[in-house]
Amino acid sequence: MSGLAFRRVEKEIVWEGEGVDEVGRERMSNQALIRIDKRCFGPIEVDLLIGDGSKAADKTRLEAEDHFR
Repeated sequence: MSGLAFRRVEKEIVWEGEGVDEVGRERMSNQALIRIDKRCFGPIEVDLLIGDGSKAADKTRLEAEDHFR
């Protein structure tokens, strides 16, 4: 998905490495824009989470102005 988000801001990502050492770099500048943060890893407590933003939209009466994809 990150490739889609970066294309939205006209940046092309090139991936290198594997697993937790994988890095996404901008093709033109070679700047690392995406890295794995090992601090974000934690225990998995549920098998599946399914979300639906319709309840929040109903309560706040807000709608997304831009839809991803």
